[in-house]
Amino acid sequence: MISTAYILALATLSVISIESEFEAAVTEYYGSLLGGKVSSWEIELKRYNIPRGEDFDIQNVRGESDDQIPRGSRLCWVDMLVNGRKHSIPVTLVVRPTELLPVSTMIISPRTTIVDSMITWKEIETSKLGATKIPQKDELVNYWTKVSIPKGVVIDHRRLRVIPAVVIGQEVSLVSQIGSIEVKIAGKALEDGRVGERIRVQNINSQKRLRGVVMPNKTVMVN
Repeated sequence: MISTAYILALATLSVISIESEFEAAVTEYYGSLLGGKVSSWEIELKRYNIPRGEDFDIQNVRGESDDQIPRGSRLCWVDMLVNGRKHSIPVTLVVRPTELLPVSTMIISPRTTIVDSMITWKEIETSKLGATKIPQKDELVNYWTKVSIPKGVVIDHRRLRVIPAVVIGQEVSLVSQIGSIEVKIAGKALEDGRVGERIRVQNINSQKRLRGVVMPNKTVMVN
């Protein structure tokens, strides 16, 4: 005769099995989002409620996109079948990634192109950074500082801007198209501008101020 204690033990083992598979599915899902992007990570499931049943099948974990690193408190859903019935289980968890981040070694002035001597790369646990975007090592050459950066600060995208194609005070070629005739004169940029942006410029000869669209090779197309 099977004892009540034995039946309870089997039920307990079944619950543990379901829970361990459930946690493994969530952990694997977030590991796939973090793999190759961070140095290491920890994942802690905080709250969820698995329906009871003898037959279960975890089908899918969803709730995050792979275009940014998940950090801190998160909410995802586990789709599963329990005794043939579909369930979508909300899961609250905490993701604690460790990332290699650029940290300023000095005060960096605005409009400065960052070079290696200005930063050090540190392994930092980043669960409190949320959705902050951090430039990769090979991306920094494309940016300069938008604001003054204090010493010892993580350099993120909020403090940077793409280096413009022309900068304020720089000599540029002002090009005007009149029918099939192209006229080119010397000018000066009165604003920073990336390719495609409309900026103020000045005709060096007449001192007249105009507006034009920044083109490649330090050229501005004016009306």
